[in-house]
Amino acid sequence: MGADIFWNRALRLVLETVDRRRNPRQLSGVLTPGVLEVVARLYTSDYSARKMGGAAVHRTHVQAVSERTAEVCATYTRGKQTFAVAGRIDHADGTGWTVTALHVV
Repeated sequence: MGADIFWNRALRLVLETVDRRRNPRQLSGVLTPGVLEVVARLYTSDYSARKMGGAAVHRTHVQAVSERTAEVCATYTRGKQTFAVAGRIDHADGTGWTVTALHVV
């Protein structure tokens, strides 16, 4: 799977989890343990943006840093508000791509 396809899939899974439509445990193969912990905290918190409605991905971008690393970003909307997310994905033999850093704004 290419980096761009992985990032789009991973982002949608993360946003579904933040919106409480998916359990964080389902992301264990997609996110590193540290990133999974952050998403799990958003899942259990009273995340105020959630009240604006479900997240809808608007635009995504993948910039290769090397053959095995890419920096990623995206915009998504909740109602009329636009939000951003940025991160890093890394590829490892045998496991494929993994989100290794994530910042949800």
